Amino acid sequence: MKAVAEIESELPDLRTEDLHHIECMIHELYRRRNERVIYDDAYGLWMTEDQTSVASEVFALFDKQEEQNANR
Repeated sequence: MKAVAEIESELPDLRTEDLHHIECMIHELYRRRNERVIYDDAYGLWMTEDQTSVASEVFALFDKQEEQNANR
């Protein structure tokens, strides 16, 4: 985990082009490993984690709307 912490500490200092390059490399590694990819196109990858995160946000909005309707 020391390597991960070292990488994380260096990321803010990288140029945008370097970050994009690293992101593309990581996406390619996911593809090669067949990791939990739901959708893969020219725009990038959609992973199971992305799907879970978005679903959580949507359900939170539903809950908020139901709460507002109940208070009317």
